[in-house]
Amino acid sequence: EAVYRLTRRFPDHEKSGLTATLRRTSAVIPARIADGHGRGNPAEFSKAIDVALGSLREIQTHFTLARRLHYASWFRLAGVMRMSRYLVRTLENLQIQVDQEAAAAVAGDSKSEQQAARRRRRRRPKCDQRRAKSETAIEERQKETMVSGGLLRFLRARP
Repeated sequence: EAVYRLTRRFPDHEKSGLTATLRRTSAVIPARIADGHGRGNPAEFSKAIDVALGSLREIQTHFTLARRLHYASWFRLAGVMRMSRYLVRTLENLQIQVDQEAAAAVAGDSKSEQQAARRRRRRRPKCDQRRAKSETAIEERQKETMVSGGLLRFLRARP
């Protein structure tokens, strides 16, 4: 949303140029991440994150160009640029985590880890099992919302 609000003030002759590029690129980022995550393959998800990172850097470059062309003040761009830098860091960290999971899956470690976790769960009292399940669910939700929440904040940020 922030990108749309900011580009609304761009000159009319940029409607099919810089404005369209920025809007299209900002919409593609969450779509790519969702598509990669939906495939269920860590390697595909990592690739989608990589494409999203490229799109974020493209947006940063276009905003720098918009500033140089005096289409927007630095004050208006500062919040969006700060959020985009935050999203780059967040996506890079997520990509590292996904790559580690992909490497473990390729090495076959994930199955042995799952089996060991099942053995540990059998030995735990039921209250510990519930706590472990809720912690795992919370971690999964945090992973999923880390990217989508950051992207929503980026898109909702006021210029």
